Amino acid sequence: MSQQNDTAALVVGVDVGGTFTDTIAVDTENKRVYLNKVSSTPSDPSNAFMNGLKKIGEPLGKIKRIIHGTTHATNTIIERKGAVTGLITTKGFRDILEIRRGNRPRGHAFDLQWTKQDPLIPRYLRIGVPERIASEGNIFRELEEESLLRAVEFLIKHGVTSLAISFLFSYINPIHERKAKKIIGQKFPQLYTSISSGILPEWREYERGCATVADAYVKPVMTQYIGHLEQKLKNNGYSRQFFIMNSNGGIMTSNITKEQPIQTFLSGPVAGVVAANFIGKKAGFDNLISIDMGGTSFDTSLTRKGEFVYTTESEIEEGVPIKISMLDIRTIGAGGGSIAWIDSGGLLKVGPQSAGTDPGPVCYGTGGKEPTVTDANLILGRLNPNYFLGGEQKLQEGLAKEVIQEKIANSLNGSWVEAAQGIIRVVVADMARNIRVISTERGLDPREFALVAFGGAGPLHAALIARELGIHHVIVPPYPGLTSAVGLLLCDLKFDTVRSLFCCIERDGTELIARFLSEMLEQGIRLLEDEGYRNQPICLTSLDMRYSGQNYEINIPVNKDNLPVEDIAKRFDERHKYLYGFYLSNVPHEVLRVRTSVIGQVLDKDDIFNALSANEEVRSFSEPVEVRKVWDDSNQLKDHKIYKRANMSKHINIKGPAIIEQMDSTIYIPSWAKAVIDSFGNIVISITSD
Repeated sequence: MSQQNDTAALVVGVDVGGTFTDTIAVDTENKRVYLNKVSSTPSDPSNAFMNGLKKIGEPLGKIKRIIHGTTHATNTIIERKGAVTGLITTKGFRDILEIRRGNRPRGHAFDLQWTKQDPLIPRYLRIGVPERIASEGNIFRELEEESLLRAVEFLIKHGVTSLAISFLFSYINPIHERKAKKIIGQKFPQLYTSISSGILPEWREYERGCATVADAYVKPVMTQYIGHLEQKLKNNGYSRQFFIMNSNGGIMTSNITKEQPIQTFLSGPVAGVVAANFIGKKAGFDNLISIDMGGTSFDTSLTRKGEFVYTTESEIEEGVPIKISMLDIRTIGAGGGSIAWIDSGGLLKVGPQSAGTDPGPVCYGTGGKEPTVTDANLILGRLNPNYFLGGEQKLQEGLAKEVIQEKIANSLNGSWVEAAQGIIRVVVADMARNIRVISTERGLDPREFALVAFGGAGPLHAALIARELGIHHVIVPPYPGLTSAVGLLLCDLKFDTVRSLFCCIERDGTELIARFLSEMLEQGIRLLEDEGYRNQPICLTSLDMRYSGQNYEINIPVNKDNLPVEDIAKRFDERHKYLYGFYLSNVPHEVLRVRTSVIGQVLDKDDIFNALSANEEVRSFSEPVEVRKVWDDSNQLKDHKIYKRANMSKHINIKGPAIIEQMDSTIYIPSWAKAVIDSFGNIVISITSD
C-alpha cells in the first residue's frame, strides 16, 4: 500500500454510466489533466471505477479528493434488485402504496390495458401497528411496543433485511418514528431502517411513504457498494474523504450517502448539468439547454439567467415518486446504443430499449444482433471505424450495414442508406420533443437558448437537434464525452432541509417562518461542520406557496432576515403570472413548506477550469487530416473535412460539412453550419441556414 501524500494535488471525478465509466483527474497546481473512458461493468460497477483510476497512471496516494457520480441507486429500483424490505406504518394505512392518489398516470387515462406497477413492498410485508399522532402534533394514541416487536419479528421471519417506518403526521411530531427506530435498533441491530421524518419531513403521506420505502429498498445495496469501494480505495493507498454526487446539484460524503441513499436518486446526469452551466456562462451564454446523450439515454435540462431549475415532482418509475428537491432533468431512452425497430404498424421506432455495453451495438462485434443509432452513424460515415475511443476499439462497418439492411431497410422497402438516415431522423425528433417539454411547454422559446452538447453521442447529433428547434448556437466542451465527470469537480457540498408549515401570511405574519428558517440553517451548518467544513457557507432560503384553495405550489426565494408580508406576496404574484399568465387579487397567500440550502465550496472552480483550459494549449496545426465521403443529412454523399481536435488551435474557423474527432466523442458540423474554437477550448457551432 502506498503512503498517503500530504502534498497531493490531484482531484478526481469518476462518473459510472450504463455503457462507459469516465474518469478525469486534474492537477490544479501543475495544470495537468488526465482522462480516460473504460467499459462499465454492470455486474460490479466498482471494477470499472477502479479500472478508470488505475488508467490515470498515478498512485492513489497523490489524490486529494475523489468525487463519484453513480446511477447505482436508480438502477437498483428500475431493475427491482433492492433488499427485501418491510413497511411499518400506522394501523389502517398499509395500503397507501397501492391506493396512491386514486388516479391514473398522465397518458393512461383511456388505456384499457393499463395495469398498476407493483409497489416495491408486497402487501404481506406492510404491517400497521397501533399508534397515532394527531394532525396538530399531539399524541392521540401511544405507540404499542409489543405490536411493533411482533410486526418486526414477522417481517424478519419472511426475509426482510431493511425497514421503512412511516407514521401518520410524523412530519409534525416524529416522536413515535424515532422511538420505533430506537427500539428496533436495540432489539434487531442487523436491520437497516429508514424513517419518513428523516427522509422527507413534509405533508402528503403517500409521497412521504414512497420516498421512505425507496430509501430503505436501496440502503443495504448502496451501503455495501460504497463500503466495497472505500475498502478498495484504502487497499490501493487512498484514505481521504470520498464524495458522492447528489441529485440537488451538490455532493456529500460517503458516510451521509449510506444514511440517505435517496439523495443519489436520478443524480447520474446532474453533474453534467452543473458543468454545462459553468462552461456555458464562461462562453458568454446565460440561457442554456444542456443535452447529454450517452449510450443508453438522453438527458436534458435548462438553466435560465444562469440559475438551475429544480423540481420535487420526479418519479424513478411509475408509482415511485421521489419528492426530494433535485435538478429538473428529463430523460428518454435515446442513446448511441438505442435499438431501431419496426412496430406492428410498419413505423420505424428508436428506443427506449438499448443494446447497452453488453452485447452493445452490432458494429462492436461483441454479439449484438439489433441495429442501433451507433450502427447508423457508422455506415453513414459520420463515425470513424478506426478511431472509436481514440482508436482503442475498432468498429465493424460491414456488420452494421448488414443488420440495418436486413432488419430495417427490407421492412421499409428501401436502401440501407435511407434506413440509416431514418434512424437518425427519428432519434433527433425524439430528442427535440424531449427538449420542448422543458421549454416550449413551459412558455419558453428554445430559440432564446444556446445548446450545450456533451456525452459521447451528444455532439454527433447536436447541430441536427438545434436546427429542428431553431436554436442558433451549440457549445461543445473540450471533453464532451467526459463532461459529467468534469462536472463532479465543479460541485460543492450541499445540504437541503425542508419542513412543513401551514400558515397564511396575511393572517399569521412571518415570525414563525423566520424562526423555522433560522433553525433549519443552523442544522445545515452543523452538518457542514460535521464534515470538516470550516469556511463561511452560502445560505439560501425559500418558501413553497400557493393561493388559498389551490392544490399546487410555487417555490419563492426569500431573505430570512427580511420577510415583509407585502414583499413576499408580490414576489409570489409575479412568479405566478410569469408561469401561468395571471395572478389573483385579494386572495390570501399560504405557505406550505420552508426550505433551506447550505452550501460549502470545497474546490476552487476557476482553478479547475483554468487547468482544463490550459490543457487546451495553443497549437499551430489546424488543417484537416483527411477528406472523407460522408452521407449528409440531405441524403447526399459529400466530401467532409476530417479534423482531429487534439491538433486544432483556438480561434480557428471551420465551415461545414466537417467532422471533428476526439478520443471521447465525435462532432458533426453539417453544410449549413460553421464552428469556431473559443478562448476556453469550446467548439461553438453556429447554425447558419437550411
